[in-house]
Amino acid sequence: MKKRLEGIGAFLLAGLVFIVLAQVLFRYALRIPVPWTEELARFLLVWITFIGAAAVQADDSHLRIDWVMAKMGPRSNLILALVRAILSLLFAICVFLGTVASMKVAWPYSAASMPKLSMAVFYVPLAFCSLFIAIKALVDVKGILSPAKTGKEVPPWN
Repeated sequence: MKKRLEGIGAFLLAGLVFIVLAQVLFRYALRIPVPWTEELARFLLVWITFIGAAAVQADDSHLRIDWVMAKMGPRSNLILALVRAILSLLFAICVFLGTVASMKVAWPYSAASMPKLSMAVFYVPLAFCSLFIAIKALVDVKGILSPAKTGKEVPPWN
């Protein structure tokens, strides 16, 4: 799944670079302003951000300070990992519900320079990312609560 997310992110990044280069070319070299390129670049940047967040969550590569975990024992680390996974799940659920509510409000409105594009499209990557993070948090909770099934102790950072 991480490879797919990274592939999507790379494709969107290439599209963003192309759009921004086209914007610069049209505006400064050809003296023809193209208004939709700026808004599309903004949309792509938001999509890249949240697709990237989901990719980082896939292998649990978010930044963290593990000084406290190094000072605690293995049992305390498992409890801390469980608390972190549950908080991640609750956060992802709240973000998803808020995103769905925002999409409902934004659906009838269109982007200023792209009248055929609903503003709700702006929220799609956030909904996708929050769903992915919720599923990953559930998998983490299951792994932490059943280390006997996996045959190994689950470290708190996995």
